[in-house]
Amino acid sequence: MSAIDREFKVPEDESEWGATHYNVCEQSDKCGFIHIFECSQPDMSYEFNTYLVLKDIETSKFYGTGDSGCSCPTPFEDITRMSQLTRIESKERLMDELESWFHDELTSDYDEGLRGPMRDAINDAIAVARKAGLE
Repeated sequence: MSAIDREFKVPEDESEWGATHYNVCEQSDKCGFIHIFECSQPDMSYEFNTYLVLKDIETSKFYGTGDSGCSCPTPFEDITRMSQLTRIESKERLMDELESWFHDELTSDYDEGLRGPMRDAINDAIAVARKAGLE
């Protein structure tokens, strides 16, 4: 199976609580990744809005994905295959992905106080990715 189709399946003998797939965020290493960072909208109550960046252990390529919702589901629990992730080729592409994911928060007239902290979180995320080798 090619890396693009890699499934994050839990072997039957390792499955806890009926889990069929590893969580790409919480169990990145078991999915073949190094967890680089999570960029989250600040000050959320009983909900999440997060973008995750991973580095493939085998290829050293970067991948990202976002998830949001109430606090009931586990973030990223629906990501079960490599093909559900977006390839991040450069820091410019990562900036585009983050600005697209957090567009509403960066342009909100409703909560102007969110713009600065969200922009800071994105800039911090870019710096972490660069340290991890993203050019």
